[in-house]
Amino acid sequence: MQLPQPPTGVTVQEWQAKRDEAFAGIVADVGRLLTDKYVAAFRSRAVMMIPTIRHNAEVFAVAASGIIGSRRLGNLVGTLLAGAYSLVEDGVITPEEAAELLKDRDFTQQKDNKEVNDEQELIDHIMQTTIKVPVTHGTVERTAARLTEVSQGEQDEVSSKDATDALALIGIKAMSDGVVIANKHKGIKKLVEGTHWSKDWGRVLRRIQGATLSGVVRIGSIACRGVLVPWRAVLR
Repeated sequence: MQLPQPPTGVTVQEWQAKRDEAFAGIVADVGRLLTDKYVAAFRSRAVMMIPTIRHNAEVFAVAASGIIGSRRLGNLVGTLLAGAYSLVEDGVITPEEAAELLKDRDFTQQKDNKEVNDEQELIDHIMQTTIKVPVTHGTVERTAARLTEVSQGEQDEVSSKDATDALALIGIKAMSDGVVIANKHKGIKKLVEGTHWSKDWGRVLRRIQGATLSGVVRIGSIACRGVLVPWRAVLR
């Protein structure tokens, strides 16, 4: 990184002395502000606000995701924004307020840094969902991705039938050539609730390379239309 050059007529030594003096002033100001009492109070307030900050992080994440086009980056930005917001506000923020705060922000860098496209992020979000499945001694938790494997014959404490039934409850069915995600299903709707995918997740999934319309498929006891996502996009 190139450092600023001294103004015309000022030597490097004089310029450095002025910079050192300015920095010393900043250090002195920080020392006067960040007393032990201040730091303890700041820490205590931050701990008490954890539920509020967590709530606001999700609200900011959804708002930022809609602008950036990436839920993963939206989550990162949302967490930072929630922390910054907690420094000036005590309460929860509404989606409308978050959208208003972010509408004029420049997210060019975040958009340029997207490493995974939005449709892949959506299928990853769905497949990483943890589901409780009954077994002989109680229940165990498995990701949706793992259950798709088990339903197709992979050995697990969970039976193939129980894996298939658990997936059906959230609108998913594993097939020989991929996984069908229902276009309209309460289970999937709940998984994407509060995200920018909640309006039309089927349209986003159709953008995955190799994805096709499934036609009518019976998922559990319900006949559904959905999107058939190839295995290479489901299990990475």
